[in-house]
Amino acid sequence: MKWLKLAGILTVLAAFVLVLIVAGVATSLALGNTAWLKAELAKAVHEQWQRTLTVEGALELSFWPDLGFQVGKARLSEPDGSRTFAAIAGARLSVAPWPLLERRIVVQSCELEGLDIALNRSKDGRLNVADLLPGATTGKEVSHGAPWQIDIAALRLADARLAWHDEQAGQTTSLSALTLTTGRIVGDSAGRAFHVDTPRLAARLDGDTRSASVRVTTAGIGAVEGQWTIAGLDFEMDAHVGASTLAARLASAIAVDPAKRRLSLDDITGRIDIAHPKLPTRSLTLPIAGRLAGDLSGPSANGALSSRLDGSDMALRFAAARFAPLSLTFALDIDHLDLDKYLARDKDGDDGRIDLAALKDLDIRGDLRIGRLRLGRVTAANITLAFDAAAGVLELTPRAMSGDTARRDGGKRPGRPAGH
Repeated sequence: MKWLKLAGILTVLAAFVLVLIVAGVATSLALGNTAWLKAELAKAVHEQWQRTLTVEGALELSFWPDLGFQVGKARLSEPDGSRTFAAIAGARLSVAPWPLLERRIVVQSCELEGLDIALNRSKDGRLNVADLLPGATTGKEVSHGAPWQIDIAALRLADARLAWHDEQAGQTTSLSALTLTTGRIVGDSAGRAFHVDTPRLAARLDGDTRSASVRVTTAGIGAVEGQWTIAGLDFEMDAHVGASTLAARLASAIAVDPAKRRLSLDDITGRIDIAHPKLPTRSLTLPIAGRLAGDLSGPSANGALSSRLDGSDMALRFAAARFAPLSLTFALDIDHLDLDKYLARDKDGDDGRIDLAALKDLDIRGDLRIGRLRLGRVTAANITLAFDAAAGVLELTPRAMSGDTARRDGGKRPGRPAGH
């Protein structure tokens, strides 16, 4: 009995010492002595991915009533450590402690500010993010362990920026002012299931001669055993291409097949508003209906849209063989079109050409087929016009429409004159 009492006393003393050690560590961290933790985080990142993690801002931890983590400025290097791959202005995370004992991660708040990511594709096709993607080989054996459940009250990403530099194509594009907010997020690693309530994404896209503000919302996104469901999609875009402006308001049901990396929007409805200073009407509105299918493994896309303008039916079919750089072909069929309503010919010698110089770096080609066309004193039927964005302009003149069927420039596709 004495041995049992002694063992009990030693157990209590050991537990007391452990509590003192934990309390001491917690107090040290709470008082700001986190230099060793920064060093351990940097060491772990370098061992796993051979990248350099630098935490420049303050790192704060709290233990009551929730487990809290807050960090200031931090940056992550490229794999070779030479350049910055990603940086943040700050992050905050709050986790309820007791559910962890039941293998449940209950996140009370999760916020990330000033995320700045620089994606790069080198001339040999390598991505600077490849080693961080799922399935990347790191040389470390990963143990999945017992399943966990995740419950996040909300996620907030504010003032983020994403830059894309393609050394193969010699192009640079950036997304700025990117924000992402969600409602509740729940997940179960055992059933490979998750659901996100009311995600909302907003961003600004900037190019050399093009810019656009985009907003995407949906009621919810979920997946079970790799089968995704998305509760509809609402899309808004305000774009500027040269002197033209475009506003789109579209909605559609959406289906996703992750195994084949395909998605489809089979019921697109909405409207597109176009404005250009050379349009006599200054602007026009097109009701839109159609479908879109994308293959993310390419990536590539194809689709069909229909609309109506001044009582004339219009049908567009298109296919994008690639997006970076863009390579797109299309066919546009129009029942009848009175170009005098849309091409201005003023006293200053404007010849009615529409300047497409802002599109000259894009590979966009196609045919415009018009059942009946009117321009000035000329009326023509069964017209086919060839379009090539790289030529810089689209010229529609009476001499290009003689006869029943005509192509601009004597039936040849437009060339690519120097200087355009």
